[in-house]
Amino acid sequence: MKALFKRHKSGNQKLHVEFSRLGGAVGDNARTFTDEIVLFTRKRAPLIGVRTWKDIHDDVKQSIASDILVIIFACV
Repeated sequence: MKALFKRHKSGNQKLHVEFSRLGGAVGDNARTFTDEIVLFTRKRAPLIGVRTWKDIHDDVKQSIASDILVIIFACV
């Protein structure tokens, strides 16, 4: 929700996110970006009978990752 508010406030659909050379998000919008990815993943990952990320089937992990990449590259 915070990401939507920031995008609306700036008048742009894109959330400006910077990445370190190690690949992690940094800067003012790093936390917002991370929160949005976490919410996206939680909506798509099965929660019943799953204790850790290792317990989620690889097909589900691949589906989540590809959906996130599609959204990220669509926003670029």
